[in-house]
Amino acid sequence: MKKILTVLLAMVMIFAATSAMAADIKVLVNGEEMVFDRGPALDGDTVLIPYRFVVEKLGATVSWFGDIQTIFTNYEGLITTIQINNDKMFIDDEALTLEKAPVLAIDRTLVPATVIENSVGAKVEWNKDTSTVTIQK
Repeated sequence: MKKILTVLLAMVMIFAATSAMAADIKVLVNGEEMVFDRGPALDGDTVLIPYRFVVEKLGATVSWFGDIQTIFTNYEGLITTIQINNDKMFIDDEALTLEKAPVLAIDRTLVPATVIENSVGAKVEWNKDTSTVTIQK
């Protein structure tokens, strides 16, 4: 019971800490501002953005497997695998270490913005002064 309460408390703390800044962060994909039902967040120096919305906008196909909390993405034959709370992502068979592990917040997977760059080959830039993530493909 203590373990369940600890996990729930951690999830609430992550959501509370990230949602406070989410409204201030804009995400532009190919010049178009994205609107999310669960917005981006700042975790330290790392911007976390909703994964599915962005990569689908860029033409990728996304599959979620809740039982193993894993996302498989197919972009022009390139298969990317990411898992909640795992700081490794796989591009085909190559493993990359992420600066932060993806998190699940209110049924949305938030990933470091650099995951988008690796998943679909988009150019990703963070402008701290304007709190804007620019993604260009």
